[in-house]
Amino acid sequence: MYEIRPANESDAAALAALAEKTFREAFGADNTPEDMELYCARRFGRDIQAGEIMSPSMTTLVADLDGGLIGFGQLYRSAAPPAREPVDNVWLGVWERNARAIAFYAKRQ
Repeated sequence: MYEIRPANESDAAALAALAEKTFREAFGADNTPEDMELYCARRFGRDIQAGEIMSPSMTTLVADLDGGLIGFGQLYRSAAPPAREPVDNVWLGVWERNARAIAFYAKRQ
């Protein structure tokens, strides 16, 4: 059985590997290899994920199965765009070419 829990700094390396793997699987076909390499080098890495885990403006949750990460989610807390303050809603953004995510969210409306 898996456990969903808050990430801690010791999860950073495994989270970086999982996040990069899932990003490449989701977006690799729609980007050039050069763009993928540049983005992944700038966004994924132990130190980058450790900073996100420790950030007070972000909550990172991981799904852990027998000591290995099998999923994750991140909640960023920031000010709403000026036209939406105060808000009673959460804004969910998804890349318009991510058909799998769009279909997933559409089923849950």
